[in-house]
Amino acid sequence: LIAGQAYTIEVPSTALDSNDCPLGVATAYHFDAGPVDALPPSPSDWALTPPQVGTREPLHVDLGSAHDHLSLAFRLRVMDARGEVVSGRIDLGEAEASWVFTPRGPWKAAPYALAIEDTLEDLVGNRPGTLFDRPAGQDPAPWEDQLPFTPRS
Repeated sequence: LIAGQAYTIEVPSTALDSNDCPLGVATAYHFDAGPVDALPPSPSDWALTPPQVGTREPLHVDLGSAHDHLSLAFRLRVMDARGEVVSGRIDLGEAEASWVFTPRGPWKAAPYALAIEDTLEDLVGNRPGTLFDRPAGQDPAPWEDQLPFTPRS
């Protein structure tokens, strides 16, 4: 793909679905290619806004750039001091560039961490410490897989 060029993906009506049945309807998706994204997600650059202790105030995480929404839903978790997942609701900000976590119960005056799986992806498939299209055999660069925080008192 060339940045700035227009492209179309066409799927014919005869294309088969996952059950080997024809789709029956042709469709087309038009898009313009953007610039190459050669920056992997960098959790150490994210900005966490800790919530108030004793409340259900959300934890806000500014990711600095857009990420894959499904990846954000399944690859980030808030962990308590015992290493247990904290239950709560996840919301995404505009353009999937922020992650908001509201706990089911009030925050305790204790340390927590935002745990980040190495399969977290941005919009083009880059993962922390590595690019989607990195050369074969190149290992990912080191990155922070947990960001500690403590609710404000």
